[in-house]
Amino acid sequence: MFAGVGNGDVIDFTVTIDSAMCAAATVPAVSDVMDFTTIDGVAPYGFFANPPSLENVANFYDQHVSCNTFELWGVASDRIYTDPDPYSGFDSWNTGSTGSFSSPAPLGPDYSVLSWENTFPATANGNWSFYTNPSDMIGNNWGGNYYWRSALAVTPDELANCANFTDTAGHDTETQVRYLADLGLIAGNPDGSYGVNSTLTRAEASALFEKANGYTPAMLPVAPPSAACTFSDVSASDWFAGWVWQACADGFMNGLGGGLFGPADLLTRGQIVTIFNNIDVMGGGVAGSFLDGGGTFNTVLNFEWNNWGAGYHLRPAAFSDVPIGAFYTNPVQYAFAVGVADGTSATTFSPDQPVLRGEFAKMLYRALSRV
Repeated sequence: MFAGVGNGDVIDFTVTIDSAMCAAATVPAVSDVMDFTTIDGVAPYGFFANPPSLENVANFYDQHVSCNTFELWGVASDRIYTDPDPYSGFDSWNTGSTGSFSSPAPLGPDYSVLSWENTFPATANGNWSFYTNPSDMIGNNWGGNYYWRSALAVTPDELANCANFTDTAGHDTETQVRYLADLGLIAGNPDGSYGVNSTLTRAEASALFEKANGYTPAMLPVAPPSAACTFSDVSASDWFAGWVWQACADGFMNGLGGGLFGPADLLTRGQIVTIFNNIDVMGGGVAGSFLDGGGTFNTVLNFEWNNWGAGYHLRPAAFSDVPIGAFYTNPVQYAFAVGVADGTSATTFSPDQPVLRGEFAKMLYRALSRV
C-alpha cells in the first residue's frame, strides 16, 4: 500500500466513507477521517540500570547487590534519536526472572520509566536472573532478553538486611534510602530516623557528594584550595569546611556570588540537578569512587547523562516553571530525560523548591546506578 516508503516516514491518508453502504450510519466530519501513520520498523531504545556498586566484574550485569532490597530500573523510548515525534509508542518492558523465588510485579505504570523493586527472601539460593525485552505498540523489541543479572548465584552477604530507619517504612524512597545507607553514603539521625521528609543544606550536600566521591575527613583540605574557593561564610573551624572546599575544588559546587557559599541555605531541586551536571562535565573525581568519571564504573551519571542529555531524547521535558536560560535549565532536562529526577507534577519541576532528603537519596541512587 505504501510502496517506496522507509522507516520514520509519516504517511497522510484519508478514510473514504461509502454513504450508500453506510446509509444508516452517521457520516463523520471531514476532520475525523483525515489521519496519518508513521512507519515504525525500529525497536524502542534506552537503558536499564543496576544498583550502585563498586564491584568490578567482566559482565556489567553480573553484579551482586549490597543490600537485599534494591531497585532495578530503566528508561526506554519509542523515539528515533532527534525525531521529536513518537513512532508507534512504547508498550511494555516485558520483564521476567528465573531462580528460586518469584519476583513481584514492577512498580508504577508500564511505560517509559521502569521501577522494579525486589527483596531477596531468606530462602533465596542458587542462580538467579532478572531480564527485560522492551517492545513498542506494533511488536518491535530489543531482539532478546537483556539482563540486569544473568544466572549469578545468590551469596550470603546479599541476604543481609538493609539499614533501617523509623520513618522510612512505606515511603516511596524507602528502597533507595536504605540501600545508600547500607553503602555508607548517607546516614540517619541519632533518634533512629532518617528525616526522609526533611530538607538538606548546601553544606550537608557538599559532604554527601564528596563521600560518594571516595573522600574521608582525613583526605579533605584544611584551607581553601584557591581564591575561587575562599568563602567569607566558611571558616576552618566549621565541620563542613573541608567538604565545601573539596566540592568547590572539584567543580561540583560553586559559590552564590559575592564571596558567599551559603552553607546554611537549603539545597534546591534546581541546584541538585546542576551539581549532577557539574560532576558529569568535570568527569567525576577520585578513580574507583562512585563518581568515577574515568569509566571504571559506568554509571547513569557519567555515561547515559552524556549519551542522551544533549537532545533530551528519552523523556523530553516540558515544565512550565523551567525558563530558557536559567542555570538549571539543561540540567533539569538531562536529569528528567534519563530518569534521575521526576517533576513535581506533569507540568512542573519546582526548581526553587528545597529538595527533601528522601528525594535526594532517590536521585543519588539513580545517578550512581551502574549501566
